[in-house]
Amino acid sequence: MLNKKIEPKTQGQRDYVESIYNNTITFATGPAGCGKSLRNSEIVYTPNGPIKNGSVSVGDKVLTPDGKSANVLGVYPQGEIDVYRVTFSDGSTVDCSADHLWTVEDLVDSRKAIRTLETKEIINIMSRTTRADRRFAIETCLPASFNQEDELPIDPYLLGILIGDGGLTRGVMVSSGDEFILNEIKDTIPNNLELKRVSNYDYRISSGRSHSNTNTILEKLRKLGLMGKMSVDKFIPNQYLFASIENRVSLLQGLMDSDGTVDKLSGMPRFCTSSENLSNNFKFLIESLGGLVSINLKETTHKPTYIITVQMNDKNMVFRLPRKLKLAKNRTKYLTKRYIRSVEHVGKDECTCIYIDHPDHLYLTNNFIATHNTILAVRAAAEHLIKGKVKKLILCRPAVAAGEKLGFLPGDLQQKVDPYLRPIYDYLEMFFGQNYQKYANRNYIEVTPIAFMRGRSLSNCFILMDEAQNATIEQMKMFLTRIDDGSKMIINGDITQNDLPSGEKSGLSHASEILRNINDIGWVDLKPIDIQRHPLVTKIVEKYEGDV
Repeated sequence: MLNKKIEPKTQGQRDYVESIYNNTITFATGPAGCGKSLRNSEIVYTPNGPIKNGSVSVGDKVLTPDGKSANVLGVYPQGEIDVYRVTFSDGSTVDCSADHLWTVEDLVDSRKAIRTLETKEIINIMSRTTRADRRFAIETCLPASFNQEDELPIDPYLLGILIGDGGLTRGVMVSSGDEFILNEIKDTIPNNLELKRVSNYDYRISSGRSHSNTNTILEKLRKLGLMGKMSVDKFIPNQYLFASIENRVSLLQGLMDSDGTVDKLSGMPRFCTSSENLSNNFKFLIESLGGLVSINLKETTHKPTYIITVQMNDKNMVFRLPRKLKLAKNRTKYLTKRYIRSVEHVGKDECTCIYIDHPDHLYLTNNFIATHNTILAVRAAAEHLIKGKVKKLILCRPAVAAGEKLGFLPGDLQQKVDPYLRPIYDYLEMFFGQNYQKYANRNYIEVTPIAFMRGRSLSNCFILMDEAQNATIEQMKMFLTRIDDGSKMIINGDITQNDLPSGEKSGLSHASEILRNINDIGWVDLKPIDIQRHPLVTKIVEKYEGDV
């Protein structure tokens, strides 16, 4: 039994499946996972900060919900398609296609607790559910790891104190009655500065007598653009927002120790500011550390106040001050998560699908929301093996980054090829479920790079090549001529996404030019999926030799 059933949903997909069953060799060209995409203007987070989805390139790294990053292996523009806006309980939104995938927790059907659903499936289920806005939830991410390694000009905890409850208009002032905070400040200011008491709770950070003309804190605040700012104009500098996790936590603790409060009944932390910029910066900071916020604007006589309620699982990330830590509560039973409130059609726009090298295929988009990417299914190959139509599955893809010179890479064969073939393992496990290892141990399934296909003759096999646009002309010829009696071969790739060295022509493009009119070779110019060999070898060799 196959663990997961996937039916063709478009005419192109139906043509593709029909070609697999009616032809010995099928070429499927076009972007993998057509439709599973985000609007080009949506944010995707990288280790260097946010970029637009439409600007993502193959080879970029994107942040993943597990606090790590993954390489982008494929970028597939979808053109102008229908766009749906998914709105979450905290007000954040993501614009995506109807076929875009979401890994959600189903809070109604406990038998399907964690599910991966298309946007249109979520729409359909929510339309039939009472209290639909509490049906699906998405866990928040672990703290995001940015690449900011430069030394910060001011200790982040101290900067948090100064932004939260400091005075920056007449020198550098701190207001606090907590001995703990004052001691922390003394430990973070440079040796040439001192904390001078000017009134009951007000302290000035200034130079000692022997250094009367050198206040480095003041100069650094000027360079950061904070010196002279009133409370309504305060903000968090970008280099702190994209600093290391440790430094962002220290910054948050400084902000909350100075100007944060704790609700005595709920234990929920709150932060208040009259600065709209600071409220947005604070929201980003919390979300980048795996938390959530809700912002309420309170109009007052003098100026509006942004009241920000914080949801974070670990209170030790929020506070350093012992008296506030004692009041705050860890979230142990009800962990932070977003609920899908609504999904609505918002028109048409340019969209792009990206494929990443990560087991969960999840990456971070707007407001650090975990979203999904996808490639082709391996269902046809799995079905042929389970029904006894073939004796073995052979699945491969070009290891472009290694130049196929795998002998020079460290480790055994498995360690060498895993980075390139990991996605195929994921889909096999998806379809075979717990039976996957049984088939693999009996040598019924082989996953390999193209480099190890040379010299073989493959009969009674279902042979599948993924990412075929990255095969050279010579590799494609070698690969096609491996097919023998009783085998089927599927070659899948996107001709527009050639990652070969500059100037080298893709073997898939070349095959498209010379093999189009051979009987028993099917061409589907839309979707992707698999590969195989047999008497067609003679005709294929003739075509290649005549072309060279």
